[in-house]
Amino acid sequence: MGAKLHFNFKDVFRAPRLGLSAKKIWIELVGLVVGLLLYTPITYGAFALAGYDLRQVWQFYHLMPVPILTGEYTLFSASAKALWWLGVLLFFVVWLFAGVAVSKVTYEQLKGDEFYEAGKGLKFALAKGKATVLAPLVILVITFLVLLAELVIFYLGRIPAVGPYLDALLFFPAFLISLFAIYLTIGFLVSFFVVPPAVATTKADTFDGIFETFSVLNEQNWRFVVYEALLLAITCLAVVIFGFFASWAVKLSLALMKVAWPKALYAHDVAVRFADWFSLSPVLTILAQWAGFGSFIQSLGYTATSSSTVGAGLVLGVVYYVITWVIFAFCGSVWWVGQTLIYIVLSKKKDNIDLLAQRPEAVEEIILEERDEASKQPGDSPSEDNP
Repeated sequence: MGAKLHFNFKDVFRAPRLGLSAKKIWIELVGLVVGLLLYTPITYGAFALAGYDLRQVWQFYHLMPVPILTGEYTLFSASAKALWWLGVLLFFVVWLFAGVAVSKVTYEQLKGDEFYEAGKGLKFALAKGKATVLAPLVILVITFLVLLAELVIFYLGRIPAVGPYLDALLFFPAFLISLFAIYLTIGFLVSFFVVPPAVATTKADTFDGIFETFSVLNEQNWRFVVYEALLLAITCLAVVIFGFFASWAVKLSLALMKVAWPKALYAHDVAVRFADWFSLSPVLTILAQWAGFGSFIQSLGYTATSSSTVGAGLVLGVVYYVITWVIFAFCGSVWWVGQTLIYIVLSKKKDNIDLLAQRPEAVEEIILEERDEASKQPGDSPSEDNP
């Protein structure tokens, strides 16, 4: 039995409950770890390219180097900056693919399949998720070509004598081109919200993803903005609550470990020095404390001396990283569940299609029919050859 939605803003409030799922959190955790496996070595490579001593970088950042937080990025060379942004881009791409997987599991759950496996969602994302990258990329390329065309227009001003007049006469068309470029840029940003759930629910390809992006932007823009703002607030609140309970769970575990192993507090302080990357930025420190999951990485003032305690502390530090990543994974789970709900509601509003009641193939046929009708020129009439 599938879920019954209200098909309005009320459905967005389901995101935290549906996002609190071991399968979805696991998918996001896998995406986070894979993304970091790509991002972290590349970032260390950027530090090396910028001439930094990697041993000092490791002592400062450990598993999550974020040079933009502490100012090193401003000292990077152009090539080091480009390499770091490559790592950020790869991390973001992996996150988008994980979003497709979470959306797919959520979609199947809403349709009534509570036992849809996380592995199937990941396989689906790997097979169909390329549209989440290609659709924004195509929009970005089109935007670049539009601006390039406007630049060519203004190059006419170099023509002796008549050039300035041509630029003056063509300024209004150039203004319209700029306006169109801004519209495409907004579409580029919207695509990151729309395409992943579109892929998960309708098996949309690159062209379908672009079509759905601008369909939402044109027909449901105010609902899109309101729903996204509502989802952002709900996600933040959910992370605060989840982080609060996670923090107290860590404290309880640490208290019990202290009883069983008195040196636990020494190992804890080693772990804190290894895993505490929040203190690298005052903003991150405030956010961590506000979200409730920064308190468990506070030093208690113990200094470990034995090698076994130090080694145990380093292992515990990795565990603290994993706990932090689980909280981030919960945040991503709620976010992508919310995006799936928003897309299903907006599809109902703009196309009168209940994605939960349709087979993906049937939805694709409806979309293709609507696209064909939209592409017909006004005044087209049937003929004897085409009744």
